[in-house]
Amino acid sequence: MDMKEEFNEAVNASITIDFEESTARCQVNFFESTIRYLGGLLGAYDLSGDARLLPKLVELGELLYSAFNTANGMSWALSDSAYEYLVKTHLLLGGITDQYAQMWKPAAVPIRQHLLFRAYIPQGTENDVLFSGIATKSHADIKPLLEPRTEHLACFAGGMFAMASRMFDEPEDLVTGKALTEGCTWAYQNSPLGIMPETVTLLECPDPYGAQCEWDDAIWEQARDKSKHYPPGYVTSKDPHYGLRPEAIESVLVLYRITGDPKWRDIGWTMFAKIIEHARTQYGHASLATVMELREQNRYEGNKEVKKMAASQQDTMESFWLAETLKYFYLLFSDPRLISLDDFVFNTEAHPFRLERGSRGFHRS
Repeated sequence: MDMKEEFNEAVNASITIDFEESTARCQVNFFESTIRYLGGLLGAYDLSGDARLLPKLVELGELLYSAFNTANGMSWALSDSAYEYLVKTHLLLGGITDQYAQMWKPAAVPIRQHLLFRAYIPQGTENDVLFSGIATKSHADIKPLLEPRTEHLACFAGGMFAMASRMFDEPEDLVTGKALTEGCTWAYQNSPLGIMPETVTLLECPDPYGAQCEWDDAIWEQARDKSKHYPPGYVTSKDPHYGLRPEAIESVLVLYRITGDPKWRDIGWTMFAKIIEHARTQYGHASLATVMELREQNRYEGNKEVKKMAASQQDTMESFWLAETLKYFYLLFSDPRLISLDDFVFNTEAHPFRLERGSRGFHRS
């Protein structure tokens, strides 16, 4: 963004941090420290080539590496982002090994079989629309049981499949990626505030072969939670808040960069306008307690505080709002050559890692 003065200020602040001393007094989240701090420093270096960042990268990297000093050589951060990194690590390594491709391809099959579903939604037959659900399996179950509850966190899957289609020359993955992104943007467009909540429970189409079902008011009316006024298609929302999350706009950006279809920009702009309308505050942007209704809130108009019907704002703003969500929106409306997906890959906190010919990267002629 050509904010060189601010960049230099941030670098000067970063190189004063003593990571070893600061971690001696607290418990460290290994996953978050890796994707935010180490990823942020690496992304800043890959964009700028500023050698002042290298000692901090080494210091922090060696400190985090000690987390693997366990009995089996594995760290504790669970499985968050594991599947997207199968695709992204193949990209970073430039295809010098097929290990990650061989892990992704067998995983993609059961994801399609057991996690993805179509739902009773208005205008569902106008586009190919898929949602990612929650699968559970016990020893007594013959096959996994699917709960048709989709989460905003899962909206990265559209971009993941779209990238996989390009990496592994799998056209069907692009079809899946588009349909999943259509599902998440449908949840935005059809919520009362135009913003997808943290979770949405839908009514799964009954066709075992996954064909889209025709909308039927009576079927939805029978299934929906009648204690709340949910829009058509929504059965319920166990968690109706919005935490300024980036996953949906990440997939929109990836689909636009891969397909060049301007409709993704149109969808992204509508998403952006709704988020700014409801989340903007006097000093930043707030998480929303619910995107299902407006409530009487205190709002500033100029320097005067007034009561009005508005989204219920919370006094929180996660750092990923700046690191990820706004960055993806900015890049969606920038020249596609800015941080081109041919030259960079984003980590799960949207920090860009440069792909280098011959050692990192996957380039088509």
